[in-house]
Amino acid sequence: MWWFPAKLTFPQSQPLDEGERIEQGVDSNLHAPTEYVWNLTIERQMRAGITVSASYIGRSARSLLVRRDIAAFNNVKDPKKAG
Repeated sequence: MWWFPAKLTFPQSQPLDEGERIEQGVDSNLHAPTEYVWNLTIERQMRAGITVSASYIGRSARSLLVRRDIAAFNNVKDPKKAG
């Protein structure tokens, strides 16, 4: 069952009570992230039962929220170790 408010006004505006709402912390210039993943595999069977296979996997992304992969390995060195 649908519920409609008793009075609709246009344009809708935020209440003036400055309550804690999530839109207070969201960037208005934020774009939805897009990610492209593709793969290509070519396989050929040669003489004498030999099979040759070549593959390529690619990945590209735009408008990501995090620009650094936190799961990537860091180049951490022990400062006390000689060398």
